Amino acid sequence: MQIKDALANFECMGYTKLNQEEDEGRRESCLECGDPIRYGRHDKKFCSPECKNRYHNRITKASQAAVRRADTSLSRNYEILSLLLRQGVRDLPLADVVAMGFNISYVTSFAQCGGVMVHYCYDISYRLTRTRMRDIYKVQARPRKK
Repeated sequence: MQIKDALANFECMGYTKLNQEEDEGRRESCLECGDPIRYGRHDKKFCSPECKNRYHNRITKASQAAVRRADTSLSRNYEILSLLLRQGVRDLPLADVVAMGFNISYVTSFAQCGGVMVHYCYDISYRLTRTRMRDIYKVQARPRKK
């Protein structure tokens, strides 16, 4: 009697129990664990909420790792540039900066200024040549126009 009541509740919520024929013809297995999906909407992809969570956590983990790597590199670059500014260094060999852990592939923005490419790491600007990092300056915030 309890099973019949449970099935009636599923049917009231818009779910249907699939018979063997429908199960083989229209349903795929769970995207996470591979178990067959026995009941639910016709477009259901997971056998349980746990599988759904595991699947989405696994998928987003790679993109979160990429964001973490970029944030780490930008933070390291900013720390190096800040240290150079505190020491009064405005120009130095690029090899020395890279040896300190600076990653030239990560910038927050760049702009063409008077024919020269200026790179930015948050509020610090610098220019790169083939062999040197030049003109390291902290950018002053401009007041907003009203």
